[in-house]
Amino acid sequence: MKTAPAYPPAIQKFKELLNDVEVCMLMTTDSGGKTTSRPMMTLDVDRDGRVWFFTNELSDKVQDASEHAAVALIYARPSKNIYIHINGTCTIVRDKAKEHELWVPPLTEWFPLGLDDPKLCLIRVVPEEAHYWESTLSKMVAFI
Repeated sequence: MKTAPAYPPAIQKFKELLNDVEVCMLMTTDSGGKTTSRPMMTLDVDRDGRVWFFTNELSDKVQDASEHAAVALIYARPSKNIYIHINGTCTIVRDKAKEHELWVPPLTEWFPLGLDDPKLCLIRVVPEEAHYWESTLSKMVAFI
């Protein structure tokens, strides 16, 4: 059986850190320049380091991302001393195959119609820079 190649080291480190932090705060900017944060459940970090989320295509965050693609993701789990900040570019994705790949049952809490929800879409964030708190050094370290 053929095994998948390993992730690049920076992306592997990112995935390992996120094993302990499922939810982040997604920060967007609206047309007036105001930033807004909202909690988002991280579904996946793919081989290219892209971060995936589900959302409703009629949500404010989709409107914000359509006007200003620059976003930030903030992850924190104080009990494990994990703090991550990512600046990136957000894209709204409508891809049924990708939705099926990423769907997990707990999402029915937010999307009761599941994959049949006509307003369901994906958010893909491509990190441009990412930092995490390295507690042994007491400083932020760049890793993407």
